[in-house]
Amino acid sequence: MLHGRDPELGPPSYQDWLACLHPDDRAPVEHALRDALEGRALEHRTEYRVVFPAGEERWLASLAKVDYAPDGSPVRMSGINLDITEQKRVEQELQRLNQTLRAYSASGWALVRATHETSFLREICRPGCGAKPSSGRSRGFRGWLSKRNSSHLGGPRTRPRPRRQGYSRWPSRDFR
Repeated sequence: MLHGRDPELGPPSYQDWLACLHPDDRAPVEHALRDALEGRALEHRTEYRVVFPAGEERWLASLAKVDYAPDGSPVRMSGINLDITEQKRVEQELQRLNQTLRAYSASGWALVRATHETSFLREICRPGCGAKPSSGRSRGFRGWLSKRNSSHLGGPRTRPRPRRQGYSRWPSRDFR
């Protein structure tokens, strides 16, 4: 039941097979199949998604060979379909982990190159600050931060004043 079709219904037709294909995969799979049937490809080898009637999506790998009559017309296509859903899930997870690793690596190199906290923040925030590093127009970390803070507060946030010795925000009260 690789294609989500009940075997009790009998052998599937081409239209039944086509109907179970994921809409985004339908055209490329049909093109590859046409190439194999018309002799432009030695074999039919594709990976595609099928959508089961319940909505579940599965990945299949198809490998087939076409047998031709002496006049060159296709007679039979024989091959195998394999469920590769788990393999695709692992590939996607690996891509996500590689992307995370690249981000950690980039921030690690930024830490190695940084001479102080500001240069480290500037280096790791460069991609999200609104300008390409080579453009020379980067607003830097503070510019990026003030832009983010001003959108929901009605204006840029001001930094609190440093506390001075003997200074208090509250006036002293004399309770005599």
